[in-house]
Amino acid sequence: MKLSVLSLFVATPVLAFAAQAHAGGASDAAPALGYAPPVAAQTVSGTAAPTDPTQPPSAAAPTATVTVGGTATPATTDAPPPAPETEKAPEKSWIDNFAGSSVFTQTGATLSTLVKSYNGDYNPTVQTFTSFSPRYKINKNFQLRGRIAATYEWTNSDSTNYAHELELSDTNVQLFYQGIKAFDLGGGVKLKLSPFLGAGLPTSKQSRYRTMFVSPSLGVQAALPIEKLFGGEWMIIANTIFTHPFYRYTNAVVDNGPANATLDDVRPENAGNIAYTGSSQRLGAGSGSMANALSWTAIVVAEYGKFSPGAFMLGSSQFYYTPKATPGLSASTDPPNVRNSTFFAAWLDYHFNDWLTPEVGYQQFRSSLAADGKFGNPFFSKYQDATVYLGANIQLDSLYKALSGSQGAAGVVRAKNNTPIRFY
Repeated sequence: MKLSVLSLFVATPVLAFAAQAHAGGASDAAPALGYAPPVAAQTVSGTAAPTDPTQPPSAAAPTATVTVGGTATPATTDAPPPAPETEKAPEKSWIDNFAGSSVFTQTGATLSTLVKSYNGDYNPTVQTFTSFSPRYKINKNFQLRGRIAATYEWTNSDSTNYAHELELSDTNVQLFYQGIKAFDLGGGVKLKLSPFLGAGLPTSKQSRYRTMFVSPSLGVQAALPIEKLFGGEWMIIANTIFTHPFYRYTNAVVDNGPANATLDDVRPENAGNIAYTGSSQRLGAGSGSMANALSWTAIVVAEYGKFSPGAFMLGSSQFYYTPKATPGLSASTDPPNVRNSTFFAAWLDYHFNDWLTPEVGYQQFRSSLAADGKFGNPFFSKYQDATVYLGANIQLDSLYKALSGSQGAAGVVRAKNNTPIRFY
């Protein structure tokens, strides 16, 4: 799984390009910018000044009173001064319910693509990854979040059937509950917990090949903003998710066989084979479908003026169905059915304007175990597909406000109350 993005996605995103948003409200991860307290309303009561400026005010005219924020104060002149204009809070509109909706895009190349002699296996890979992550605030307690992504490899892909094939991800929908009061940890630091339910829909070719109906999930997100740390504003966000997909079959099907016949010849000794998609599984060399998955993510972002460095880490354990033993074939006494993998990303964002945040970053996805059976380096390994990329987050609600003449909120959406963390 190459997230060629792996986010265009995080000060990151549009999730997006990144515009992100600290938009409209409290964000999942980055603190809101540029907030000004409302000015107290001012009203004037009393007798209006004469309409003829050449006539002096009447000595008998009652004294005008200026009321500021509820306190009455005698005016210094008989004629009341004009009421100063009141600073009004921005009016809410329909677009504010979509605060945090974003698009993130990135184009990256593996290190071995840039330096041919980097390792012994020259396999140039250049990909563009784009994700669309809409958000909708139902009310003060509930928010819907969605995500779908597409990947396009400009070089010769190892995982697609056709050259330069556009691949879609599954479509993920999540319902977050944000009504839990933040826990005060002291020193002005508060911890916000948001449980959520999710569902993955089989829009990817791999999930359809595996005959998946839907992939329900349950998780919880924790957000910890730290306003003053090392001279910047920091945000730490973590979540954990449990997923249990539902299928028609517990292993893939032959896509060119009669009535999508199941792969009855999947060999049990190959259960857990890393080649879980592609022609190898069609020939019976793959594993069963994923039965359950338990994953966690952690993200740390900081803001120093217009610059925002960040890092992201994902760990996943996937548990697979073990295929039935096939008559006439030897079976492993203990077929592996668990795969562990990690994903790491680090980046630097620049808040160009309210809706656009360019990004430069590095990322690596790998199996937790190396070829020698030992745990591999999750941050950097010469023989993994480490990628460098250029990307951008586009904050859609801020872009709309800019086009309509109003002002959005700069930055990338992370973990504000009404906007979500960007998931990779």
